[in-house]
Amino acid sequence: MRSPLITLAVCLLAACGNIRDVTGEPPLAGIDGLARQGDELVIELALRNVNDMHMQLSAIEFELDLDAQPLAAGREDLPLRISARGREVIRLRVNGHQAGLNRLEALASGERASLPWSLELTLINQEDRFNRASAQGWLHPAPGQPDRFR
Repeated sequence: MRSPLITLAVCLLAACGNIRDVTGEPPLAGIDGLARQGDELVIELALRNVNDMHMQLSAIEFELDLDAQPLAAGREDLPLRISARGREVIRLRVNGHQAGLNRLEALASGERASLPWSLELTLINQEDRFNRASAQGWLHPAPGQPDRFR
């Protein structure tokens, strides 16, 4: 009876020994929220570091499309450190592109219940090396909050 239990314990311990650190992976990205103030947008960009080491960024370049129309693009220079397995939300203030703003207006007016978005990111670290990330999802009006979307 002892031998099978010892064998099982050894196998379980051996299985745990091959866990490797995750490094060099791009963060998971998403839109936590979006607010419209005239032609200006405030984008709440969420970044989740999936690595077992912190991630240090010096700039972010982004392109956000709404319903296959350009909504916003730009570059934000920022010193940002995302802890290992951590999450940060960055607020980006940008001028919106007219085609995307028109789609956003259709969403705000109730003409559409939701619209697909896609995001392309270039993440630049302090050594000017870069990593790319992308994300997709659906944008919905925030109930009771005019010109706010999630």
